Amino acid sequence: MKSETQAYYDKMTKEPLAKLIISLGIPTTISMLVTNIYNMVDTYFVGTLGESQQAATGILFTLQAIIQAIAFMLGQGSGSLVSKALADKDTDEASEYVSTGFFTGAVLGVLVMVIGLIFLEPFMYLLGSTETILPYARQYGWCVLIMCPVVIGSFVLNNNLRYEGKAFYAMIGLVTGGIINIFGDYLLIKVIPLGVLGAGIATAVSQFISFLILVYFHIKMSQALNENSTPLPSLPRGHLYYDYSLNSCQNNPNSSFNLLKHTKENNLNQSIHNYSSIYNNSNNTSFEQKNIKNHSPFTSLTLS
Repeated sequence: MKSETQAYYDKMTKEPLAKLIISLGIPTTISMLVTNIYNMVDTYFVGTLGESQQAATGILFTLQAIIQAIAFMLGQGSGSLVSKALADKDTDEASEYVSTGFFTGAVLGVLVMVIGLIFLEPFMYLLGSTETILPYARQYGWCVLIMCPVVIGSFVLNNNLRYEGKAFYAMIGLVTGGIINIFGDYLLIKVIPLGVLGAGIATAVSQFISFLILVYFHIKMSQALNENSTPLPSLPRGHLYYDYSLNSCQNNPNSSFNLLKHTKENNLNQSIHNYSSIYNNSNNTSFEQKNIKNHSPFTSLTLS
């Protein structure tokens, strides 16, 4: 383990910059593209069912963007601090930062899930749904909200793997989920006609499998290990530790402050994007599904 850790340390600190950017940038770019595959694949398959069904997936894209904004805020903020701590070979501090992002994301994910499920119908109207779109938007939205804590956790782990120099393994976790989602949509929409609900189930299952893969890579490969910590009984041994979740904020309150400081800019950018999506969907409401249909790049493929 020490030799592997030293190898990644040397890679991140001594490798020529151009080569390092390429080796980390290509998997990262692929990972970012895969984050959009879920909605694109669902839109393609659901688009064969009808206009209202296709519009429902477009409505829920905004909700997925909101969830991703929270995840990227915590993942990129904690990841940048983890990389700095590992550069100083301070695994204790790195463990605190990544645990901060993970457990904070879990709490926020549960809050978004609970509030979203309680106010699901008005929330769908807020995102631009209509009476005819609402039944399908609720089915798909229920699946998206249930997976909210898992999705946030996945992106936090993905970002931290990338900031440790393991962008390839972070890419595998997300790409595997995207591929499973494609086959899942075909199975649950074409073979087993579950409609929009089938697309939501396929997305939820693929996201959960992606999360498990990322957890596995963290257990096996993460450098941010703290051997003096006591792991949570419900989590595998790795750097997601009980000592942070209950005691670290008391022992090192600056960790939470630093995380928020490094995430505010990314959160602002994501928020602007989300508000623009909500605005566009709300304006499309007055034109019913026709305007939303024309807004989709898959219209010519699925509804012509």
